Amino acid sequence: MRRRLLRSLALLIFCWASIASAQGPSIHPQQFAELTDTVQITGDWTGSSVAMSGKTAVVGAPSVAGRPGAAYVFVQPTSGWENMTQTATLSASDGMAGDDFGDAVAISGNTIVVGAQNLVAVYLFVEPPNGWHDMTETAKLTANVGTSRFGLALGISGNTVVVGAYGTSQAGTAYVYVRPRNGWHDMQQTAELLAVNKGDFGLAVAIDGNTVVVGAPTAIGQTGLIYVYLQPSGGWVDTYPTAVLTASDNTYGSNFGGALSINNNTIVSGNFLGGTARTGEAYIFVKPQLGWSDMTETARFSPPNGAQGFGLSVSICRNVAIISAPFTNAEQGIVYVFVRPKSGWKTTGTPAAYFQASDGQVGDVFGGAVSLSGTTALIGAYEHNVARGAAYVFGP
Repeated sequence: MRRRLLRSLALLIFCWASIASAQGPSIHPQQFAELTDTVQITGDWTGSSVAMSGKTAVVGAPSVAGRPGAAYVFVQPTSGWENMTQTATLSASDGMAGDDFGDAVAISGNTIVVGAQNLVAVYLFVEPPNGWHDMTETAKLTANVGTSRFGLALGISGNTVVVGAYGTSQAGTAYVYVRPRNGWHDMQQTAELLAVNKGDFGLAVAIDGNTVVVGAPTAIGQTGLIYVYLQPSGGWVDTYPTAVLTASDNTYGSNFGGALSINNNTIVSGNFLGGTARTGEAYIFVKPQLGWSDMTETARFSPPNGAQGFGLSVSICRNVAIISAPFTNAEQGIVYVFVRPKSGWKTTGTPAAYFQASDGQVGDVFGGAVSLSGTTALIGAYEHNVARGAAYVFGP
C-alpha cells in the first residue's frame, strides 16, 4: 500500500490564476477533457503522476503490467482541450520491465523530467524544434553516490531541476541540477541539499525560482519537517536549509511534508494521515516580510465531512490551493479548492469548490496526482478503468 501511495506524492505544481469564488462547495469548474493513452493496458496506471505547463500536459504511466513504463505528452488542440489520446510517448533508452518509469513527472516550458526510481536515474526531455513526438531522453541525471528511490520526487523551474531520493534507511537525499551553458546532457548533481534531522528526507520536493522545499515526513519521531533552501548568491552548491517549517500540532505519523507545492512566497504541505481522525490535513506557510525563517503554519485546512486521504496531493498558485482526497467515497476520489480571502489565508474546513470526474467510479483514486497551470487543472486517476488510468482537464 505504501508503494502505491508514493507514486502520487511528488509533483511540480504550476499556477492557477483564478477560479470559482463561491463561499461553499459547488462544481462551478467544468471538466474539459479526459486524457487517455492509446495502449490501454490494465495495470499501466496512467495518471499516477501529472504535470502541466501552458498548453502541454504530461502524464506518467509507471505500469505494473510487465512494461517499462512511459510518460505521455498531450498538447492542447487549437480549438481547446477535448477528449484525446497522447500527442507523444516519452520513454527511456535503456528501459526494461519493472523500471517504474513515469513514477514522477515535472514540466517547465519546453523541458520535461521523468523519474524511474528502479533505474536510479531521472530522464530529461527537451521539446524538439518541430514539436513533441515519440522520443527517448535528451539527457540522464544521476547522483555521484548510489541511492535508492532516486527520482520518486521531482521538480523543475526554468533551468533548475530538484530530485528527491528518500532511500531505504529513512535518511534520504535531495539534489539540484542546473543546466550547463551548452545545454542539457548526461550529468551528476550540481549540488546536494543537506539536513541534520532527516527521516524519509526527499520523499517530496518542490521548486519555484531560487527556492527549493524538501519534505522529511518521518523526521523527529515521525512528526515530520519541511526544509526551505535558498539558492546561494554564487549559485547552487552543497548547502544547509535557510528555514525549517513545522506543524503546530505535531501529529505523530501524519506524513507532514509528504506532499509539497510552492508558488512565489507561499508553501502548502499535504498530510494525508493528519488530524485526530487520520483523514488528513493541509498547511499553508506564507513567507514572512523579513524572509523565510523557522516557523509553524500560517493557516490550516481541515477535510470536509466524509473526505479521506485529504492532502495526498496538493497544488498552490497565487490565491488558490487545491487539495486532493482520493480515498473519498470508496476511493472514487474528489479534489477540493480553497481560495485565499482578501485579508490573507485563514484556517478553514470549507472549500470554495470541488472537482469530480464525470465518469468517476469506485476505486478510481481520482486526485492521486494534481497540477495547475494558468486557469487549467490536471487531475490524475490512475486506477480508473481497471487500472488503465486517465487524467482529467478542468477549467473555470
